[in-house]
Amino acid sequence: MTHADASPAAAGNVRTVRSLPLRIAPLPGEAIDSWLEAIAYRYRIAWADLAAALQADLIARRTSWVRRLTEAQVVAISAVTGIDPTAVHCATLSGYAGIADGLDPTTEWVLQTTPGKRLCGSRFCPHCLADSGGRWKLAWRLPWTFACTEHYCLLAIDCPSCGKLQHLRSHPAELFPHPGHCASTVVPEPGAPRILCDADLSAAPVVQFDPQHPAVLAQQTIDRLLVSGTAAFGIYRDHPCPTLAVLADVRALGGCFLGDSPPHDRKIDLPADLLAEYRALHFNAIRLRRPGRQQSEYAVVVALGAVAALNVLERPSIEHAAVALQTLPDNVLYRLSFRIRQLSSALHAVHLTTLRRLAAVNQLRMRLGTVLPSRPVADASSAHLARSLPSAFWPEWSVRLAGTHCSQRRARPSLAIAVLLIGSDLPIDDASGLLGCPVRAKAMAAALNELKHCRHWDHIRKALIRLGDYLCGCEPMIDYQRRRSLDYGMLLPHALWEQICRATDSHPAHEPIARGYLLEQLRGTPIADTPVPNIDTGTLWRRNGFPAYRTPELRAALLQHGKNFLIAHGVEDEPVRWQPPTDLLRGLTLPGEGFDAMDLAGLHQLVRRDGTTVGQAARGVDIAPDVVRLLLEEHPAPAAPRRPRRSRGKARAPRRPRGKTITAAPPGPAYRRVAQALPRERLVELYELERRSLADIAAMVGGVSGQTVGRVARDYELTLRGPGRTIDAIDPDWLHEQYITQQRSLMDLARERRMDRSSLAKAVERHGILMRGPRRRDATLLEANPAVPAMLLPALIGQGGWERLQCFADVIQHCSFTEAAKSLKVHPGRPGHLVSIIERDLGRPVLIRATESEPMKLTQFGKRVLAAVHNLEENGGP
Repeated sequence: MTHADASPAAAGNVRTVRSLPLRIAPLPGEAIDSWLEAIAYRYRIAWADLAAALQADLIARRTSWVRRLTEAQVVAISAVTGIDPTAVHCATLSGYAGIADGLDPTTEWVLQTTPGKRLCGSRFCPHCLADSGGRWKLAWRLPWTFACTEHYCLLAIDCPSCGKLQHLRSHPAELFPHPGHCASTVVPEPGAPRILCDADLSAAPVVQFDPQHPAVLAQQTIDRLLVSGTAAFGIYRDHPCPTLAVLADVRALGGCFLGDSPPHDRKIDLPADLLAEYRALHFNAIRLRRPGRQQSEYAVVVALGAVAALNVLERPSIEHAAVALQTLPDNVLYRLSFRIRQLSSALHAVHLTTLRRLAAVNQLRMRLGTVLPSRPVADASSAHLARSLPSAFWPEWSVRLAGTHCSQRRARPSLAIAVLLIGSDLPIDDASGLLGCPVRAKAMAAALNELKHCRHWDHIRKALIRLGDYLCGCEPMIDYQRRRSLDYGMLLPHALWEQICRATDSHPAHEPIARGYLLEQLRGTPIADTPVPNIDTGTLWRRNGFPAYRTPELRAALLQHGKNFLIAHGVEDEPVRWQPPTDLLRGLTLPGEGFDAMDLAGLHQLVRRDGTTVGQAARGVDIAPDVVRLLLEEHPAPAAPRRPRRSRGKARAPRRPRGKTITAAPPGPAYRRVAQALPRERLVELYELERRSLADIAAMVGGVSGQTVGRVARDYELTLRGPGRTIDAIDPDWLHEQYITQQRSLMDLARERRMDRSSLAKAVERHGILMRGPRRRDATLLEANPAVPAMLLPALIGQGGWERLQCFADVIQHCSFTEAAKSLKVHPGRPGHLVSIIERDLGRPVLIRATESEPMKLTQFGKRVLAAVHNLEENGGP
């Protein structure tokens, strides 16, 4: 077949496909253009004739059909050559589409985010050409192939004779291919026909390496990466990334290492031979100024960038990689910061870890020091986390984290806000508003920066992040948002404070401070910022030394009143005070770790000495006064023993100062003995139900008088019977006759006996008499039914109990009460009212109400209730 017969017109009339008589199979990993050139060379035919025989457009730009063939071209080439179509596809770059060929698989446009620029032409290994008879490997066309792993050398790109790129354009149509030789055309003289350069490419000079050279190892790593499609080495071991993302990291790091200036002035540990070759290339103005030539086309440039990048990426962890990256000049990190959006999450974390000079707030926002730091995001969990955080950090945590590097008055609110900022872009002022802290952003940042400059900062930061993750992963033990919204106007009334003082042998002069202390425990607000009417709380706290004055008995009594106060306001499922477990700090070295081993007994002895203040005690143990206050708050000093009474003479009554009122004297040991032996419930039972006299009750306690028992009873707000009146104990037979047989009401019987109705009801229960009413009958029937779960009994007793529980199972399937009412077609307030009745009967909340950002969801107790309802429904109901 001649070239004239292979004109386009003639080719268009050919309908029959003829197969070639001789078969030449492509070598493993050979490019399709190299294989077709070998066929043309074997048949001694021009390139255009081969294209006509294959019925394929091989005259166009070589890179277009080497990247990808159409199905028609594959079928024609397979039919003519007798090669399987799969093998034909494997000889093109279609297997690397979108990964390493630099082109979009659909539009065939150059991808702007593809790592490594698109390679013009092809690199080659002279030794491989010599061994294979000029056969060209497909991998040489990839921008990421820069070294030969068989002959341990860099790849060449220029012809040693004419200096032109290889395999950039299609082979000249009228000329015969010569594998392994330069296919560029030259014109010997003006007007003469063009001829092939035909220089032997196997003679091209290349840089040789040893088998363990970093460039060879880097090429082997990239080859494995291209085959596997996923990276799981170095910093990607715990965070696997796709090939495209890893190559983007290599490109970003390599480009930052090389930059715009030669690397001889950079602190990078790179092979000397690569550096010498790069400098020669960089300063060779003739080679760099060739038309259409880019510096990145040379293998030494890609090799140098890949070796430098993999030196960081192959480190065993993100921390180790950050250390390696941190030793580089500042301009490298500066350039890398402009490519943040192109980096993988692992390299992004490495870059963030190097930013240790950031302010403490920004370090917490980026979660530096964790396995995978990241940029702060708009975190929707801030409202949930704010419910778990007090306005002032928990004392034991604050002492351990801040120590003496920052005053506790500044550290406690600052640390609470810091936990809310972890991983979030929430402004500091907004976080302060969520927690109800009066701390300004500048003061909070300054307090954290003081901690940042201490040698324990890395562990302090890690402790805060651990705490934030712990609080986000569990339901709050105390809802501080609800606590901050309660009305504390009736907290610790004056009469109750005097009663507590008599019961705990305390002096009543510290009433405002005690109220402020209790308010801090309930709200979690710093006592210096706790509003107490007409009292400068912070001044009294410092001057009066209330932490040193407080005893364990007084602390327990105040907390007990706090619990009663919460119950009275509907908060029954929360402790008075709580703090996260300090086990979260295990393995960390913190500034306050030595306070656990402090001699508390010695501190207690100091504060109980006459005239010893908190400041003097702090100087005695060499600790800051505010730390001593917090330690005494958690571990109050026991009360000092009473001084023995004078044995001789009669004590004179103290003179009353003019213009001053005398405060009631503290109670004696007899009063404390009665208060400890007879709580209010026990005294009500003895005095009101069993109708015992004060003298009889005093005899039961032993060693006290009836007057002392009467004093305790008055403090318990019990109404004492008049002198000389005796009322017999309630006869159980009489009570049964009047209440059961004659059906008289408890109120009527209580008036007759001049008793409290609740006391009479307790007498009914104590004597085993069943209470009348439908709830008692329902309870008896339900308790006899083995299919009814015990936890549902309080909600099932009474009218409509089972219907309310079934409605609860329907309501929880919706996001809010409003949606539930619309779906069930009931009044909008009906679902919430039914759920409130169930929570009142069961005594615990069953679901968390919906907010603007979160739907309503079940509590742990609510999940058990719902499961019990479904169980009971499957068994046929109650």
